[in-house]
Amino acid sequence: MHQNKDKKSLRDWQVSWRTLIMCLLLSHLAFASILYLAGSGRLQTLELLVYDHALHWQRLTASDERIVLIGETEADIQRWGYPLPDGILTDVLKRIIAGRPRVIGVDKYRDLPVPPGSEQLNQILLNHPEIVWVMKFGHATARESAIAPPPVLTNSERIGFSDIPLDEDGLVRRGLLFLDDGQQFATAFPLVVALRYLQAEGIQPQPDPDNPDWLRLGKTTIPPLTTDEGGYAHADTAGYQYLLDYRGQLSATRIHTLTEVLKGQIPATQFTDKIVLLGGMATSLRDEFQVPAYRFPADAPSSLTHVGDSSGRIAGFVLQALQVNQLLRFALTGATPIQGWSDLVEIGWLWVWCLTGFGLALCRLRLRWLLALITSGLTLLAGIWLLVWFQHIWLPLAGPALGLTLAAILSGVYRSAQDQAEKRTLISLFSSHVAPEVVEALWRERDRLVTSGRLIPQRLTATVLFADIQGF
Repeated sequence: MHQNKDKKSLRDWQVSWRTLIMCLLLSHLAFASILYLAGSGRLQTLELLVYDHALHWQRLTASDERIVLIGETEADIQRWGYPLPDGILTDVLKRIIAGRPRVIGVDKYRDLPVPPGSEQLNQILLNHPEIVWVMKFGHATARESAIAPPPVLTNSERIGFSDIPLDEDGLVRRGLLFLDDGQQFATAFPLVVALRYLQAEGIQPQPDPDNPDWLRLGKTTIPPLTTDEGGYAHADTAGYQYLLDYRGQLSATRIHTLTEVLKGQIPATQFTDKIVLLGGMATSLRDEFQVPAYRFPADAPSSLTHVGDSSGRIAGFVLQALQVNQLLRFALTGATPIQGWSDLVEIGWLWVWCLTGFGLALCRLRLRWLLALITSGLTLLAGIWLLVWFQHIWLPLAGPALGLTLAAILSGVYRSAQDQAEKRTLISLFSSHVAPEVVEALWRERDRLVTSGRLIPQRLTATVLFADIQGF
């Protein structure tokens, strides 16, 4: 009798083992499929969509009072002309200089003189080292022509490029620090501005002690973006790129127009020891970018509606200001850059959630309960992802969510098909001999009766009564 129980236990284990192996194979099929989709870039759109929404959930920093914006509006263009004459630009710079700002950043291309007043502009640039000017690095393969800085600043450390990497959907999620095409090396305009400001704080760019090729700025090391960082797949990460966090806010009280400066309507003390950025915000200038998330001050002056809007389109020099803000936070507060984990860890992250889907399917539940379990698993995944995101770690989410769901469904379908095959076997064996209620009772005890579509032989003790009562 004891031997029979051992055989029965062995048969039950064999049933579970075969099911386990098949479900494991199906979950790893789901894992391999999702891994292929992620590696080929087919999930990048979903991952970037998750990233964009996560930017809306993060806590914004306090308004940055260190940055003052001077914007050239449509009204300014109509009044002062376009392109802005060098003489007018010189007057603007003189009024700003009177307030003794720490840095003046000019985000206006001026490779060619715009007389009258060109000589005065050159003179003021030579005499005031706090002025930083923009240029365009350009990219031959992208058919973008380089634009030189003002001739008097050529080969100086007071110029920076304004080039911005765009994702395939046209949004700006990455910033640049350096570019090198093999012939020239250039520094980004926001970094030049930030470094000029940080000189008074005694902060200089340094190599990271553990990774000399990485830039350390004050309290923070900024690792260069990799091609498969977070949800990216084979991104073009030429130069030295980093992820923009859009956590900074610009103060509405420090946003002004060109005309306000020229009319002397802004107190000079407004510029004292500040970063003053001068650029265009008129729609006709077409210097605007689409960003995934940024909330502008509700009390911004109505004349400056093109600083930014609810759709995420912002003027180019405002984008530069946000990058300056992020670099200052890195250097002065030790803010952590957004970064992903290594490819191996991200593969393990996906594998764990595919196995979670496999584990959910092992529960012998009806479809609606399995769907409820899958929903609970996805909720847990989203919660863990958010906790990691708040630590400025960007992990893939769409891939693991699809992997969990696909593994659970494939394994669940296999379990259901297996159950249906066993039920058909029982019905075919007993339906002609016993009542349907008995067949249902036998089905509820199927684990002890059927395996792989075959009856399990059993030895039982039975009592049989023979009675001849005919004609009694």
